[in-house]
This record gives sequence, structure tokens and C-alpha cells, in this order.
Amino acid sequence: MTILCWNVRGLGNPRTFRALRFLLRDKKPRIIFLSETKTTVRQMKCVTAVGYDGVFQCWERRQGGGFNGVDMETFRFTGFYGNPEMRLRRHSWDLLRRIAGSVQGPWIVGGDFNEILEAHEYFGRRFRPMSQMRAFREALDECGLTTIRFQGYKFTWECQAPAR
Repeated sequence: MTILCWNVRGLGNPRTFRALRFLLRDKKPRIIFLSETKTTVRQMKCVTAVGYDGVFQCWERRQGGGFNGVDMETFRFTGFYGNPEMRLRRHSWDLLRRIAGSVQGPWIVGGDFNEILEAHEYFGRRFRPMSQMRAFREALDECGLTTIRFQGYKFTWECQAPAR
């Protein structure tokens, strides 16, 4: 089964939408989770136009994190977007723990956690505190979650420009 999780950083760009349409046709994911769409619910209807129903959005009022859950017959999928502000990220891990407390059976969480597990996963000028990575690892451990293999570019943004 293919699940597509993509932080699109704005779906209003025609080039981004064409890339999404290509991915949907090429990979035929069973589930898609798009974060940072920066669009209205009405604009998200474009996703249904390429054959995906059940589109809905959720966001925190301050635009700092959120989740989207889908219960399926054999497992639960939670699309997750961690708070982009480092000082507030612990609230994201608390939310993840609360969700974990209500899940029964197999559970998959995907999306953009806005955090890394290990220093080698990050390439950039800003310092990544070990305490932040440790808090993320602890939250995943407490929730019974582990990483799974993904396909795609390891680093997708550099100096706020797309990777080549």
C-alpha cells in the first residue's frame, strides 16, 4: 500500500498542483496527506477532481500544528503536522500522546513532524538541540511508533529553495 505525505508549502501554485497530479497518477496512493496547503477548503476540491474523495482539512487556529485522522478497516492513519516553532513543539508531542491513548489496533502516523530523530537527518546552518530530538524520540517510543522506509529526496529544501 502506498501512502503519500507531502508538505506542499502552498498548493495554489499551478506547478505544485501539476506535480501532485503526476504523483497521484504515477504512484496511485491509497491515502494522501497534504500539509501546509495554504488553501481554502473550496480550493482543495481540486484534489477530488483527480479521483480522491473524502478530502477534509484541519488546522490549529494559530496555524501551528494539527492532525487529520482516517479510520480504515485494518488500521488507523493519522496525518500529523508538528508545530513549526521549536519552543512549542512539546505541545505537538503531547497531542500525539493523547491520540495514541485512543487508538486501538494498528496505527500509522505520517506527515511533517518538523523535527528529526538524529542529527545526521538535518543539513543546515541552524543548530538542532539534542534535547529536541530526544523529546521527539521519547514521544514516538511512548506512543509505540517506529520509523518506516520512505521513498523520495532525503533533503527537499535548501535555503528556502527546492532541492535539485
